[in-house]
Amino acid sequence: MEKYLIDAGYKVILTRRSNSETFSNIERAEIGNENDADLVVRIHAYGSNNQSINGASMLVPGDVGYADDICEVSEQYGRSILDAMTDEVGMKNRGIVEKKILEDLTGLKSLSFWVKWDLCQIHKKISC
Repeated sequence: MEKYLIDAGYKVILTRRSNSETFSNIERAEIGNENDADLVVRIHAYGSNNQSINGASMLVPGDVGYADDICEVSEQYGRSILDAMTDEVGMKNRGIVEKKILEDLTGLKSLSFWVKWDLCQIHKKISC
């Protein structure tokens, strides 16, 4: 993904390149803030033995006071990315989920959201 974004003209800062790297949520927020990130995307792939649980969802900050400045635009970008992912790849769209407790998005000053999808669906599309 990094290569595609760079090729499209975006500046990309990865906070994790391998499973052995770990940063706290606060450290990740600091990296984004120190680099004046306009957009923060966290991608999480989950696997399941239950093949009926598949697709992609988007977690965005809810209206909780300290996230007021980024809620609306985060949802707009999140919806756009989720729709593109599900339309282009053909996975099930599991919708937008507002996070009212943002322990996972601690301290970010920029647009932020999580992309979550089930690995089973990805493997069906890519490796089969």
